[in-house]
Amino acid sequence: MPMGASFFSETQRMIQREVAWALVLILAAAEAGAVCCYVFQIGDQPLPLWALLIISAFLAALCLMALFMRLSVEVYGEHITIRTLRARVISKSEIKECRVAGYNALRDYGGWGIRYWTRGKGYIVPGSEGGVEIFLKGRDRGILIASRRPEELLSAIRGCGKPGN
Repeated sequence: MPMGASFFSETQRMIQREVAWALVLILAAAEAGAVCCYVFQIGDQPLPLWALLIISAFLAALCLMALFMRLSVEVYGEHITIRTLRARVISKSEIKECRVAGYNALRDYGGWGIRYWTRGKGYIVPGSEGGVEIFLKGRDRGILIASRRPEELLSAIRGCGKPGN
């Protein structure tokens, strides 16, 4: 990927900070419960150490994802880069059509995050009610990229932006 100036760049949290910290506290309480079950050997069949380690690793991974997961969108001269857990690059030559689109995250995509739904694929973040829907050549369903600045994103995709925005 070229490292030239981008026409558009935006980074958004996939989970709002307050919600992420609330989730971390809930998961910490669940972890404390699992540790108590192990330490005090509660019940007829107490929690084995391997189960505690698996639960701890899973909860730690959820906490890290909640705190650090982001949606990053950058538009360069000939491609769009969408980064979450992995990067997806869409060449502008693949695009058949793009437009600003409003959406309801729950109704249209079944929630927030990276969603595969009846309308297509969505990169949906809380707090955004609009985005840019991209239709690729040879595909019926679109890709929605949530944005707090959808008009600027659309302009950059269409090649009307100025580098550095």
